[in-house]
Amino acid sequence: MRFLVLTTDAYGRLGGIAKYNRDFLSVLCSYQDFTEVVAIPRLMPKQPGALPSKLTYITLGLKNKPNYILTVLNVFRSNPHFGLIVCSHINLLPILFFIRFWIRAPYLLLIYGIDAWKPNNSRLVNFLVNKICTFISISEITKRRFFNWTELHRNKGFILPNAIDISKYNPGPKSASLQDRYGLAGVTSQIDLN
Repeated sequence: MRFLVLTTDAYGRLGGIAKYNRDFLSVLCSYQDFTEVVAIPRLMPKQPGALPSKLTYITLGLKNKPNYILTVLNVFRSNPHFGLIVCSHINLLPILFFIRFWIRAPYLLLIYGIDAWKPNNSRLVNFLVNKICTFISISEITKRRFFNWTELHRNKGFILPNAIDISKYNPGPKSASLQDRYGLAGVTSQIDLN
């Protein structure tokens, strides 16, 4: 099975949404039944680095919005057989709905935070939001706020929180200069949990 992912950013970009999308793409690529994940980013200011083996990362649409739309059209015209379409940002919904005339596959929307908490500036996006099959929210608060302004049924959508690599958040060595400044050298603390 092949997946198509329309994304604002992932590899080659910093930030929370890009990180979430990289994790999401990596998981899709790790699933043994998926033969290929085709992702088309809108933004990529840096080199993408190492990519998962099943990921086809098409960067021909980076120049501007018309070029992005043309790239998406060319991708699905060359091989429209996808088992799922993922729209990884609410602002890409018009492109998703346009290509759905030709690609008959289920689709879902990813929502992250403030971008989905209130109606979009685009009337078209607001209209299309109410036509989505399902969505994945990064948090319960985003899901709840999204429901507050949409007409979606409450059983649509579920939560897939951020993945965190705990090994990157371990405490480092104690700072000798801070220990000296605050007179904490050799001091240990105990927390009473009662």
